[in-house]
Order: sequence, then C-alpha cells, then structure tokens
Amino acid sequence: MFLLFLCLISIEVSFSVVDRTREDRAVGADIVQAVVDLIRDNCIYPNDRVFLRRLAYVESRDGRNLNTFRPNFYGGIWQVEESDFNSTKHNPLLVEQYMKIQEELKIAWENVRWRDLTKPLYSGLAASLVLLTKVGDNTPGVLEKQAEYWMNNYHADKSPDYFISQIQKIPVEDCQIDIGFILDESGSIGNRNFQTMLGFVKNVTDKFVIGPQAVEVAVVTFDSYASTAFGFGSYTSHANLHRAIDDVSYKGGGTNTAEGIRLARESVFRNGARRSSTKVGLVITDGCSNDHSASIQEAQYAKRKDGIVLFALGIGGICMNELEAIASQPSCTHVFFLTGFSDIDSLIHEIRKAACRAPIIIDPHQPVISGNNGTTTATPTFHNYTITQTLSTNKTETKTVAVPTNNAANDTDGESIMQLTVNCGIVHVYMSYDHPHPSSVLYSNKLTATDGHPAVLFLNKTVDGRPLYMTYVGTRLPSDAADLKNCSDAHYEMTFTYVNKSGLEIICRQNGQERECTKLDFQLHKKYKDYLCSSPAGVKEAPVPNPCTMEVVQNNELFHPHPYDNTKFITCGHQQHKMYITQCPQGERYFQGSHSCGTTTTIMTGDKIPLDPDLINPCTAQAVANQEFFFPYSRDNSKFIYCDVWRHAWVMPCPPTLVWGQKIHACIENLHRSSNPCTHDQVDRAITMFPHPDPHKYIHCDTGLTPWVQSCAGGTVFDFTTQNCVWENLFD
Repeated sequence: MFLLFLCLISIEVSFSVVDRTREDRAVGADIVQAVVDLIRDNCIYPNDRVFLRRLAYVESRDGRNLNTFRPNFYGGIWQVEESDFNSTKHNPLLVEQYMKIQEELKIAWENVRWRDLTKPLYSGLAASLVLLTKVGDNTPGVLEKQAEYWMNNYHADKSPDYFISQIQKIPVEDCQIDIGFILDESGSIGNRNFQTMLGFVKNVTDKFVIGPQAVEVAVVTFDSYASTAFGFGSYTSHANLHRAIDDVSYKGGGTNTAEGIRLARESVFRNGARRSSTKVGLVITDGCSNDHSASIQEAQYAKRKDGIVLFALGIGGICMNELEAIASQPSCTHVFFLTGFSDIDSLIHEIRKAACRAPIIIDPHQPVISGNNGTTTATPTFHNYTITQTLSTNKTETKTVAVPTNNAANDTDGESIMQLTVNCGIVHVYMSYDHPHPSSVLYSNKLTATDGHPAVLFLNKTVDGRPLYMTYVGTRLPSDAADLKNCSDAHYEMTFTYVNKSGLEIICRQNGQERECTKLDFQLHKKYKDYLCSSPAGVKEAPVPNPCTMEVVQNNELFHPHPYDNTKFITCGHQQHKMYITQCPQGERYFQGSHSCGTTTTIMTGDKIPLDPDLINPCTAQAVANQEFFFPYSRDNSKFIYCDVWRHAWVMPCPPTLVWGQKIHACIENLHRSSNPCTHDQVDRAITMFPHPDPHKYIHCDTGLTPWVQSCAGGTVFDFTTQNCVWENLFD
C-alpha cells in the first residue's frame, strides 16, 4: 500500500529531454563517452578501434585543458583544424555518413560550420569524418600503431611515447565478466580454422585477469550436436586455462549453431555464471548454420531473456547476414572477422565496454535473484526482483538495467513498479527508451532518491516494444556530513515489483464521503509522512559532497553543477578548498558548458517584424525539428531571430541596454561596451571573477576568455577580494 506515497514518476516520454552532447562548450569524460556512443551506436564510424575516445583525451583532456576553447579556434574537444573540417564538406566518400548523420542525429552536415564544433557532438562527428577521409576503415587497432599514426598526422613535434603515456591516464573499467566461447567445429570450418579459433581464445583470455573476482571462462563446441568442454570457474590461472583450451578436439560434422547457443545459455550461463557478473558470449563460426531461423531465434532468447551480450566472429567462408542477426546491436560493433590477431585490442575494448556497461535485463513478471548482494522474495501476489549496490567512499557507483515494457500496455490486471531506497547516499536515475546508456548527459526522464526519501517509478508505458533503460548513479554521503548516522552499511536498493492493481486502492473519506486524497492527508499520517517527495519548504536537503579538491582547484576547475538541483551550482574558493552553493535566479538553470545560469527559452518582448528578405532564413525544418528556435540577427546585436513552429523567421528586440547571447539563448549585458577583463594573465593567476556595475552581479571569465554575467544569490553581493558572493550586511 505505501508504494503510492513515495516520490512518484510515471514514464510517458520517448525522446531525449536532456542532450548535453549538443550543449556549447560542455566538457568532461561523460560528455566524450556519450558522443562516442552516439557515433558508434549509429554506425557512423564503428571501426574507430577506441582511437576516437583516446584522441579526445590526448588532444584536450576531454575538453578540460584551459586552451581548448582559445580565441578564434573552434575545433572543440577533438581540436579539429579548420582545414581538416573543410575536407569533410561535400566529400563523395562520405555520402553514407552524411545520410546516417541526417537520419539518426537529425543534423544536416552541409549546413554545419566550423564554429559549431564547440558543441561536443559536432566536434566528435567532425573528427570521425576527418579520420574516414584520411584512413578510411583502416584505423590502427594496436595502441603503439595508433601512437605512431597520431604523431604523423596530428603532432609531429611529439613522440608516440607521449600519446601512450596520456592514454594510460584514462580510467579503465573493471568488472566481473563471465565469457562463454561458443565454437563451431563443423566440417565447413575445417581443422585449420578450428586451431586458429583456439589460438584466438587463448589470446583473448590472456588480456584478462582470470579468477573468481575477475573474469571466468567457459567453452562450448557444436557440430551436429553441442557439448560443454568446460564451464565457468573450472580454471583460475592462465596456464591451466591454456591446457584446457588445447585439449578441446576438432570433430567435424553439421553446423547446428542453434544447439550451441541453446546449450550455452541454458546449461552454462544459467547454471554456472555468477549472479553479479555480466554475461558475454562469443560465437565463432562461418555463420552458415543448418537452420538459419532456429539460430536467430536462440540468439534472440539469449539476448532478450538471459541478458547475454553476443559477439559474432566470422572465420572462413562467412554468412554475413547470419552473423549480424546473431550479434547484439549495433551489429557494426559486435561483428568481427577472424583473419588474425591484430584486432584483439579492439575486441577486448568492446567486451569490457559491453560487459561493464551492459544493462541487466529485468522482467518483474518472473521472480529472479540478482545483484552483488541482492536478495529476492516472491509471493503469489508480488514478484520482486531486488538488486543491492554498496556505496563506497570517494567512488561513484553506476549500474544500468533494462526493463521490458511490451506487456505493460495490454496488462489490465497489474503493473510493474520500481522502488528505490538509499542508506547514506544520493542516487540519480536517468531513463531513456532510445539510448541503452542514459546518463546525466543524455536522458529522457530523471528521478532522485536520498537517504530516508525513497522514490518509485510506475512502468506503465511502452514505446514500440522497446525496453526502458535506467542508469543508477549512486554516491555515498561525505563522512563529515552534519547529523550523519553510522554509515558502515551505505548502499542503495532497487526493487522491481509486478503488482496486482486491486491491491493498490487508497480511499480518503471525510464525514463519511469519499474525496480525492491530498498531500496533506499523507503529511498528517505519521506512517506515510516520510515517503513524500522532499521539497525546499519541507524536508531538509541531503548533504552535498565537496568537489573542490586540491587537484581540481589547481586545474582552475572552479565551477561545478549541484549534484541534484540544476537550479544551483558550486563555486570552489581558492582558500582552504571551500565550496559555495549559489542559487540561480528564478526560472533559470545552471549550464556547465558556459558556467552560467540561463534559460532554455528567452522572454520575448516588443513587437516582432519579419526577417529581412535578403537574409537567409535560419528556420529550416531541421532547426525546428531540433527545437532550435533562436538565432543571432547579423545586422543588430541588440536583436535576435525567433522561429515559430511554421518556420517563419521574426526579428525580436532585446530589452534596453541588453544584447543577444546565442550561447544561452537569452539577452545579456553588453560587456563589450567596456574593456573585457578576461585576459590570459588574469586567468593564469586564477582570477576569473570581476566586479559588475550591479553589486549583486559579477563577471565570470570562462576558459575561452569569454565574459559572462552571473547573479549572486539573494541577499548577497560580489566581493572581488574573496572571489565570492558574500552577505550584503558584511559591508555595513
């Protein structure tokens, strides 16, 4: 019964409400990863062999280098030169990529300008197209070869060792993986190719730590029938594993791929895989099975019902269409051709990425036990699937789940509910039907649960039968948080429940008459009071972790988003690494890219007039589809262009003394009427904030030396000496 009184959300949307990959000057590892995911998942540049991710870090430290957005340079995070960018326009070799970018990302590349590359997605796309024009589909896969390529094509003044040393600073994802090799030993493969398979298996496993807390390996073979060579946990050292692989013999016979996959999922994975591990299957075959439809059906069962990430590796005379149907999506990153061992690094990266970020498949209609220390209970009315995640000190714990919703629309007797509770922490949940890895960068819906204030999600919508992807990002509360209880058991717990609707009816009566329940009803009921959503006027906010470490301040990273309120931001002080929480003006939210508060829309004042007939109308169908309604007016910076939904362009005036700011789509102070205080000398001395004529505001300089006007919180004024907003009465 109490589930209805929690912080409730009912999923109804199927498009990305937040997409920071298109936010001007947004930076960071999460931004880069989201951009790379979009490019690879849409098969725009699938064979980058990790080079695209590495290039972003080496070129600009994921955009965090101070000179990333230097004056008159617009190459963005990937530092794309203007001449290289121009080579990507109207190139006949890139026609296929242009079509994918248009169809999947709704970007008309012919209309993109070099200046647009300050937006991360545009910079990543440009870097991908540049690489395709230079090396085609032959990007080096081995790290040492990539280092040589980088030196020869990007920085001739630096050595390959520099590239490698920078790459080693990128954190490597590490998680428990159960890898099942499903090997074709049919007559069409032949003994020679089969021995190549076994050598490949040994080379792949050599790249992983083998053991009960790391990676475990199993091998299944199939010809006319299937058999298990050895299961998970059988060998805990590379030497013993090598001997077991060498003992696998070649038999020959038919190609019953379906039976091989079925035996792997029903016997090896279900009975031998660890509950807390991610399941990965590598099907190595020529792809030409005895029964094509049966093979595809078993692969679908493995992926959708058992949550196994399938890679298809072709050897010999391959059947491409069958390999692509067997593999997980997108096939362009899950299908490999086994011609040698040169692509092992790329495959290992894909396995780690797929494993550490693969969503856990959850079906609340069927009770299952899962999680690193999860427990499950089941009753005739409730089917519970519970996952418990420990929260560690100074570490963000991330877990992604996928919940099939194809039954929700047709189920009138019950519905699925997700309940999230937290002990000594804060957990954000990012949701999407479109993206398998939603995050703070890219999501459709979001909810937050804090210590003592759970959240609940009703899974009552479906979008074309697609699952709902949810990423949980949990952070442990700092040990010095006020009023903190004993947090030796810091964790969060998500429970997915399929409930009969008849057990959820709540009735409120007054003087014997039924009426609609109100929030006050629950506030006055002690049993349910703590399950209400927190509000500024009600429940005390959870403590905020301090991001202002010594390294962060030394790197001049002084502004950070608030962890669970986008109408606030954190400023780091230079003295004692203190943090200061600033409230944005009413109706505005914090934009990390520009380190300023602003609105996603602008308040329009005055009369509108049609755009000059001799100017190009920016209100294209593409712009409106991307919800880009505001553009600069080239003939008067105190005006801007507004697009209505019918693609009509109107010229609108800013209020007096203000000019148009395209970065935040709002009218701002005209700082260029006087000298710009943002100089390299000042920024190098960590002086990034300057007085404004209005004492309740200040001028902030970003890393590109662009001045921004920001507002102090109510009742405070800017103090240049401390570089902070302080209480106004301090100067009385």
